[in-house]
Amino acid sequence: SPLSYSGVHQDGFAGSVPVSAHKRLIHQAFGRALKHPVWQTVGSHTRQMNIPQREYLGLSTANSDELMHVIGDFWSEVLP
Repeated sequence: SPLSYSGVHQDGFAGSVPVSAHKRLIHQAFGRALKHPVWQTVGSHTRQMNIPQREYLGLSTANSDELMHVIGDFWSEVLP
């Protein structure tokens, strides 16, 4: 797949990932609700990611058998 994250989902990933600085809207501070939400700046940091393998590009046994028959039929027509 041409998507940048497809390899991660296909093969899985465990490691550190950089997170750039950004703003976050907070509704509570120190466990207490704020009267009005506040935008807070969050500095850049790294975080640990553990994405399990969720293979979606693959062949089942039935698909593999069918594919081999199709390829065999093709070659039997091309090479008499």
